[in-house]
Amino acid sequence: MLSETVYAIIYSRMGTEEMTAMTITFPLQGLSIGLLSGLASAAGVIVGNQLGAGENQVALHYAKRLIRLGIVISLVLGVIVAAVSPFYVSAFNISEQAHHLGIYIVLVFAGFLWVKVANMIIAGGILNSGGDSKFVFAMESTANWIVGVPSGLLLSFVWKQPVYLVYLVLSLEEVVRFGIGLTRIYSKKWIRNLVKDLAA
Repeated sequence: MLSETVYAIIYSRMGTEEMTAMTITFPLQGLSIGLLSGLASAAGVIVGNQLGAGENQVALHYAKRLIRLGIVISLVLGVIVAAVSPFYVSAFNISEQAHHLGIYIVLVFAGFLWVKVANMIIAGGILNSGGDSKFVFAMESTANWIVGVPSGLLLSFVWKQPVYLVYLVLSLEEVVRFGIGLTRIYSKKWIRNLVKDLAA
């Protein structure tokens, strides 16, 4: 995604210590997200099966429950990640400044993990199971280019804020995406039987 490239450029131009701090957190972020990515796939299958069977209300019920489940599990994992952050960062042979920045970045990630996982379930699983891919694309593009990219550029290049604060504000786009996605879920406009549509 082009916006992710812009984010990488923002971090890389903030300085060596900042880029080092961001880089060492990527494996932990990838592992945490990877552990919970199966929830999005499961949501797509479970909700999609109910939509295919014409059980729209059941599909909506499962969608809400899976979102709540994902949030609860990711909150617990976020607490664990936050607790181990000093030990994780200490495993790397980096400068003291990069060490402090790395801990702050991991803490920000841990705080936003629940909303990242919820968005995976909502967009990647539930909305796509109803064939709502155009809305998902519009939602993600809007959050990236109206919230994320402008905020990141202003904070890093104009206001010269520390990297963990830039990362925190960039993560707020996830909250915007969550609000839009959850509103879409409750609107029921995403509910479509793709099997019936293909057979028609």
